[in-house]
Amino acid sequence: MFVKPMPHDGYINEVAYQLTQLGHEPTQQWTTSPDGEQLDGVIVFDDADPALWPDHVWLGWDQHNGWALCDNGTRALFPLDLDVYAAPGAVAVRAADRLTGRQDTDVDEDWDGAAALAEAVRAWEKEGAL
Repeated sequence: MFVKPMPHDGYINEVAYQLTQLGHEPTQQWTTSPDGEQLDGVIVFDDADPALWPDHVWLGWDQHNGWALCDNGTRALFPLDLDVYAAPGAVAVRAADRLTGRQDTDVDEDWDGAAALAEAVRAWEKEGAL
């Protein structure tokens, strides 16, 4: 069975790659659209500081709210305070800082792929998703 690629597949993969380069290798990652209206991306870790994240944490993205860490126990969201289409490297640095309790590093959110990703998401939304 053919599964149509989602417009954010490459974006989520690149963020996961950048996190791996920073020493935070994801244990799982996926993209989905459970309701056919919202695109979601999930990146799961096992190496977050347990004093900060005792119930584990995952990194999530959607095209409306952007990036946030989610406490697996309480399901509380902790936004990364970045643009929805922030540069993958910027997302990785900010997430790594928050995973380990470090102060936020200044990051450059701009990247060449942002406009194309936003346009692909708009086209996906316009065509009625799936």
